[in-house]
Amino acid sequence: MKARTVLFAFGLIGIITCVTVAQEPQQTKTKTIHGKLQGYDGARGIIRVSKGSGNLTFLVAKDVKLTINDEPTNKKLADIELDTHLELALSSDKSSVIAINAEGPEVKRTVESVDLDKRIIKVRLGKTVDEFMLDPQVVITRMKKEVKLDEIKPGMAINIQLTLDKTKVMSIVIATIQPK
Repeated sequence: MKARTVLFAFGLIGIITCVTVAQEPQQTKTKTIHGKLQGYDGARGIIRVSKGSGNLTFLVAKDVKLTINDEPTNKKLADIELDTHLELALSSDKSSVIAINAEGPEVKRTVESVDLDKRIIKVRLGKTVDEFMLDPQVVITRMKKEVKLDEIKPGMAINIQLTLDKTKVMSIVIATIQPK
């Protein structure tokens, strides 16, 4: 906390007192942009991301902080594949990117099976069945409320957030409308 000194004068005889008033530090909100990586030019320090139907281009700060799935990494921005989901934190004047979080894709699938002991989920899209390990801290929600893994049943429609390397499930959202 910062402190501010305020002077008060009382009466005609000139009594002056000094009071220290505590102030909360000003919080600056960081503007964030979500998009998919479309290109990075390390020599020029420029990143291009797609958002909606358009592209946005930003300068990248020399000391940009890169994380993957909100975890520190030794990877460089040049190592991140095109079309990777990114969350960009912009400087207070919105002129440059100061932090980047790379995330794996979010995919919609239908549950084939869940192995509670091995923490493995099998999901289907069309005729293709994929198997994923569940991250130890996987978050599972239904209607914005956290639920347990055993509530996921075969045939359920789900959205899963994968790690960047597409080997583990970070989160699962059970669709509110289920197939019949």
